[in-house]
Amino acid sequence: MYANPALFNDFSYKDNNCLKATGYANISLKSIGESSTFERFITIQKLDNKLKEEDIVLVYSLNDYRLIGIESKKFENITNNLNKDNSLGSKVSHLYNVAKIGLRAVVSKTGSFDASIWQYGMQWGLDSAYVTKAAILSGDKNLAQELITNIFSKIVSDNGEIMESNRFRNGLESELNGNGALLCTIKSYLDYTNDLELTKSYWIKIKSIANYVLRPEFVHKSCLLLSERDFWERLGWMGVNKGFELGHQVLCAYGLQYASIIANQLSNKAEFNLWKKSSNNLIKATLRHKKYSLLEKNKFIHRRLLDETVQEYMVSNSDFQREEYEVYFKGFSFRNNLKKSEPDITSILPIIYGMVENNSIEAVETMSAIEELWNTNGLGGYARCPNDSDQDSPGAWTFGNCFALQAQLIMEDYMKSERTLKWLIEKAGSGGCWHEFYGQRNSEGLPPNGIIVWGWAQWIIMVIENLCGIKISDGELKIAPVLSNLNIKTKVGDFSLNIITTESNVSLSSYKRFSNVKINGVNKFVINVVSLKLTLKENYVLEFY
Repeated sequence: MYANPALFNDFSYKDNNCLKATGYANISLKSIGESSTFERFITIQKLDNKLKEEDIVLVYSLNDYRLIGIESKKFENITNNLNKDNSLGSKVSHLYNVAKIGLRAVVSKTGSFDASIWQYGMQWGLDSAYVTKAAILSGDKNLAQELITNIFSKIVSDNGEIMESNRFRNGLESELNGNGALLCTIKSYLDYTNDLELTKSYWIKIKSIANYVLRPEFVHKSCLLLSERDFWERLGWMGVNKGFELGHQVLCAYGLQYASIIANQLSNKAEFNLWKKSSNNLIKATLRHKKYSLLEKNKFIHRRLLDETVQEYMVSNSDFQREEYEVYFKGFSFRNNLKKSEPDITSILPIIYGMVENNSIEAVETMSAIEELWNTNGLGGYARCPNDSDQDSPGAWTFGNCFALQAQLIMEDYMKSERTLKWLIEKAGSGGCWHEFYGQRNSEGLPPNGIIVWGWAQWIIMVIENLCGIKISDGELKIAPVLSNLNIKTKVGDFSLNIITTESNVSLSSYKRFSNVKINGVNKFVINVVSLKLTLKENYVLEFY
């Protein structure tokens, strides 16, 4: 028995017929009949050839619950058939399971985690928001609760600011997109668990997160949110001028919208009205403000400045004086001081969050623009921005490519979707994990490129929301998968949901709609979408074909 050492840390074989491991759970493998154990092996010997092969029975238990008795011949058949399915859907399903295990392994029982393993040793509120959402969507309610407890006790300050790299920057350097992402995640928790009590218990902190982004120092007369930083944590000395960041507008707009729904459920009318109005104003200004809209020539832009111009270049500020940043300056070049910063992969966030329709001219032009970011350093994948303005980590970023894949699937661009999906699978490798980015880190004195936890999280979110097409809204759970050979398991409320797809869409590029589904073994005719009423009252197995 090879218990995953990421999940189990104590192994024993003291009993003659039983192997055991403990950690996040208890697991055992036991023989029925006389046997001996050594390290990870159970040995059962035939005595005088009287013991027949079919008499050998092994019992596998998890948390002291007997799961299955495995006869040896059946066990051999199981092991002989492993890893024979090499389809795209099978690879996606495997990586989904690996990502779930990865999250459980790296998040401590207190809910904290190193944002990038062997790299940072620090926590980010934005990363925590996405990791928590992934735990929710993949059905791990306990993990989600641990993460939420850590978020509200350590990552959110009393005034509602979100921690970034173990610190609170304050003012216009605040990571406002983290506030928005956390509010979106709390709504996801409520959708998937119907646990209103947890929301009530953290209401004061939820209110502070929402109200923080509405402070006068951030809210411009245009209703847009001001900042002196961008989504990728670049600051004034790197060339980020005061203005309006698209990622801040999108995540905060939908964070406030979802927070207003929570406020309404808790009968807090004042917050409901304020946050709903603020969300609507943000969306309207982002799309249509005459001077400061985040659209230019029908495509979304990364950043607009107070003088109404698009920040197409970053001009680093050699006059910037702040003692705590001097350690960074050694690895930062103030030469070549005109650094191209458009397009940026965050320009597709309005597509992912539904700010524009997937067939709109804005969506089409934006997706066309980001193609400039594909394969900027010869290693494939989408860079987060042009290499010129990414002096620290030029190259393809894992969660940026998950963003791109989500938008491509929403746009039903299955040719490019398949290219991005295959790139992510290739980069995950046999270990099933992703580095933060793929390229040469240029800054001196910083740790090597680590395994990014957010990568596992964004993969899970993409699989659930975009490849399985699972959405919850207006009391309904909708499932609309787009890829064959998926076998994805999650939970909604207290019940399991297993999505299985068979040979209809061998690849994304040959996509066609599923027309039939078996719901718990009963055939139904559908047009690609199954709708189930919330809350579920039984376990579901949905087999699309």
